[in-house]
Amino acid sequence: MNEETEGSAGEGGEEVRYDLKSAKEAADYLRISESTVWRYVEQDIVPAYRVGQKRVWFKRSDLDNLVKPLRRKAGKVNKETKDLNLISMETGSRGSWATLDRVKALRESIMARRGGVAFSDAAEDIDAARELRSQES
Repeated sequence: MNEETEGSAGEGGEEVRYDLKSAKEAADYLRISESTVWRYVEQDIVPAYRVGQKRVWFKRSDLDNLVKPLRRKAGKVNKETKDLNLISMETGSRGSWATLDRVKALRESIMARRGGVAFSDAAEDIDAARELRSQES
C-alpha cells in the first residue's frame, strides 16, 4: 500500500485522507528496522492504527513527526551583536550586574565566616588519610 491513501468521512461530510504505511513500509521510509518501529509503538513514540482484526497501519504524518533536527543552528556572533550584549549587561537591563554584586557579597560573607580561607588544602587531608590507611594495614 505504498503511498496509497485511505479515505473516510470526517465531520461535515468532507473526506479525510491519510497516507498509510505498513510496519515494513514505515521502517523503510524512516530507514530503521521493523523491530524499531514496533518498539516505538510499544513506547508510545509513534501511534499505530488497527484496521480490522490484523492490519496495523501508520500515518505518514506521524512518521514525519519523528524526524527532527539534531541541533539548532547557533546564530553567528558578530562584533555588533557582541557589543549589544555587553551594553545590555552594563546597563543592567537583565539584572546581570545586580546578580554579580549579590554573588560577590555572598562570597565575602562566606570568607568572613571561614576566617578568610575558602577551603582547606585537600592534598594535605588526602595524604594524611593515605598515611593512616597504610599504618592500619
